[in-house]
Amino acid sequence: MVRAASRPGSLIMFDSVGPLLTAVGSGPVADLMHYCRALAKATSCTLVVQAHDAAAACAHAADIRLRLEPLESGYAPDVDGQLSAVYDSDLLGQPNRSWRYRLSETGCRFL
Repeated sequence: MVRAASRPGSLIMFDSVGPLLTAVGSGPVADLMHYCRALAKATSCTLVVQAHDAAAACAHAADIRLRLEPLESGYAPDVDGQLSAVYDSDLLGQPNRSWRYRLSETGCRFL
């Protein structure tokens, strides 16, 4: 695993940690995430973890958190929601960013 992950552009990805949390609890999952994060840093690869609200305990280990949410102001006929990138405070000089989006039958368009 380390040899494969050491190539540039490598990726360690968890589609969802929710089932892991249900199966084994937060302690072992937190240990696994810390191990994977250390492995990613040591091998210069990227770690991507999809965690829903039930897995919010994993958020403290993230450098960047993506949030997909409805508009704070409520319904708008031409915008479906907002994607926000919230950066860890260690990533100095990176302001949080937000993009509004509109869903269509063939995909998504950012406005």
